Amino acid sequence: MSHALTMTREARQRYVIQRARQARGLTQRELGQRVGVSPATISQLENGRKSLDPRLAERLANALQLQGQALQQLLNTDDKADWRRWIWHSRCSPNEKLLLLALLDRSAQAAETEGLVEQTGLPAGTVRALTDALHRRGLLRRVFDSQSGEQAWCFALTPANGGLQP
Repeated sequence: MSHALTMTREARQRYVIQRARQARGLTQRELGQRVGVSPATISQLENGRKSLDPRLAERLANALQLQGQALQQLLNTDDKADWRRWIWHSRCSPNEKLLLLALLDRSAQAAETEGLVEQTGLPAGTVRALTDALHRRGLLRRVFDSQSGEQAWCFALTPANGGLQP
């Protein structure tokens, strides 16, 4: 979705729910079973024929192994189509995809581990293991903020330099 900045909140919700479901490798039926709704309800949510109720959003976040606030954070998408396309088509695990998307959605495209924990809803140990693995594979690099002295993560490559292969 290259026009994500102009998307309505509802359109972003539909997009993120569908992508998070796909990243987890779930069908609409499987996600529906996990949250206690029919596959048709999941389809209607993803296609914009049904509004996302806050109580259902919380159940979806739990089923997708996200905290409710993390789901809201991931709904704030913007126009970084090349990265998004690469992330969704990559062989990365679902949690790696969620972490990479969270990093992509940061305004500075750099984040401390704690910020990624908050944004993804993943446990701190999982985020540390994922960032280390992505670092070893050359997708992330460590950067240090000279003012705060904190370590942060950012993308090591850009889609434009031809370094990414799904």
